[in-house]
Amino acid sequence: MNTFTFNVADEQLWNYFLDGRKEAFADIYNNHFTILYEYGMRLCCNTEVVKDCIQDLFVKLWINRENLKPTDAIKPYLYTALRSIVLNRLDQINRLAKREDRALKLHTFEMHYTVEDGIIYKDEQAARSRQILKALNNLTPRQKESIFLRYYLGLEYPEIASIMQISVKASYKIVARAITVMRKYFKEMMVSDMLLFLMLLMAI
Repeated sequence: MNTFTFNVADEQLWNYFLDGRKEAFADIYNNHFTILYEYGMRLCCNTEVVKDCIQDLFVKLWINRENLKPTDAIKPYLYTALRSIVLNRLDQINRLAKREDRALKLHTFEMHYTVEDGIIYKDEQAARSRQILKALNNLTPRQKESIFLRYYLGLEYPEIASIMQISVKASYKIVARAITVMRKYFKEMMVSDMLLFLMLLMAI
């Protein structure tokens, strides 16, 4: 399947896909598979389930393309769709009674890191990294997910709200609360330094 050899804006690329151009569909898949996989693995720690869900997502996109609406932001659209598919798949696997209860019980956003898995830091950097790692692993699943979406994927708050199916105001509150919790572990560290260092850790 051929792909475009030039840069195409999201809106135009999506329109090409809606028109049935396979090369546009291939570009969307190739451009987003890796990060969709990373996001899916934090929702469900089962590589086969996540890969199946991504496959289902793109199959449904292609089959239903004539009924889809235009968009100028492909990433949030795909993250929202994948999140729904993964949670629904987990619902099916575990056969819980109510979807809301199922989602809450099964939604475990994984974000565990070790310093040894990444860059070898100097003494001062290593001390900061241990603080951040400890802070990260003390966040709730929803706080971890909001931090991942905001500072690793670089999404805006309305996009985070759409993906997590919450209000924009709630998305601000979750991210702010996560930062407040993390600040307890490094009181002398500036917020800007903390977030920069956090992004480096997430890239490991």
